[in-house]
Amino acid sequence: MGNRPSVVFYTKKGCPLCDEARELLHCVQRETPFTMREVDIMTDSAIYEHYKTIIPVVVIDGKVTLGARIEEDELHSCLKEASASHRE
Repeated sequence: MGNRPSVVFYTKKGCPLCDEARELLHCVQRETPFTMREVDIMTDSAIYEHYKTIIPVVVIDGKVTLGARIEEDELHSCLKEASASHRE
């Protein structure tokens, strides 16, 4: 797993909530380091069908963690928990 949490950010173009979440992720990443991969749900029909009504979606270390409106305190909490498990 490495020493940093791994984040997959599901998004799509033209999604204002996704834009807000992306900005938040980049801000939080400065305080709590993690690797991030962004996935446009429009590039895969199975992913699109799975996430189309709840984007943006943040998956931390393989677990769907946050969806739709992503709040900063929730994101911090989830990433700190994931970071702690990487140190164990």
